[in-house]
Amino acid sequence: MARLTEDEALLAHIDDLLESPDAEALAAALARMRTEQEKLERKAYTDALTGLGNRESFNRAIDDVWQRNAPVTMAFVDIDNLKFCNDHFGHEEGDRYILQASLLLNCEPGEGLYRIGGDEFVLLSEHATEGELAARLEVCRDLLVNSSSMLEGMTYSYSYGVSHADPALGDTSRQMMSEADKRM
Repeated sequence: MARLTEDEALLAHIDDLLESPDAEALAAALARMRTEQEKLERKAYTDALTGLGNRESFNRAIDDVWQRNAPVTMAFVDIDNLKFCNDHFGHEEGDRYILQASLLLNCEPGEGLYRIGGDEFVLLSEHATEGELAARLEVCRDLLVNSSSMLEGMTYSYSYGVSHADPALGDTSRQMMSEADKRM
């Protein structure tokens, strides 16, 4: 509610400025509005915990790939036992688990990593084959498992499924996502 009040006040101030010859004040107000709009846009497309793109950002990336008819390989990644971690070690440890996984699921140029749910990530690559992406995910998973050795009764790990699609050949994003989900 406070956000609307601030926006309304800013718009009222801009209306006042439009009626005055004070061009510098108007330029400053417009710059503040642009800055606020950029902040809101970043917030709308970014996961707050990891700083990765969120589900909406992923949806935009998929749409972009299909508009360009670019072949793409994707991996669904699901963190294993996050609920157990949260229940037994606390949500701070659960957040560390999510962050550790997100840091190890590193991307290369031409790739994007998105957190699309509590324990779900998607990695999109326009250059890796299914085999290459799966091999990298195996290495990352081994690193994640080794990073959790300090927790009693809990091993960090994840499950994943990889698939490839080529929009130029008539493949659909729905088919690609369904196939990756089945392979998880």
